[in-house]
Amino acid sequence: MPRVKDDHSNQRVWTNGTGAVATSGTIVKHTDGMAGIVEGLHEVPVNGRRTIDVGATVIVEKASGVAITAGTKVKITPSTQVASTGAPTDPEFYIGTATDTAAIGTTEVSVALNGQGPTT
Repeated sequence: MPRVKDDHSNQRVWTNGTGAVATSGTIVKHTDGMAGIVEGLHEVPVNGRRTIDVGATVIVEKASGVAITAGTKVKITPSTQVASTGAPTDPEFYIGTATDTAAIGTTEVSVALNGQGPTT
């Protein structure tokens, strides 16, 4: 599950329109195109509202067999919360840029949320 590495306290109010309960650490896409991480101790029910952090640096699970270099755009698959590179296909979306290089053998990558600007 993704987790916050550095909190830059840039927040948006997000309404959970995913069709599933969102838990703390879930990476989501705001309606304004920004990627954010759900924080807090309580789940966000479908159609529930919560503040998400869109300016944090997060550590996310990385797809196996993939190397990601610092500065590369990173996308995520919402259902698995696994990050990779390349052009996103629906429902994947860009979440930001890698802040460190993650070799093929590593399982996580550090990402500056929205480091590339809006995800759309």
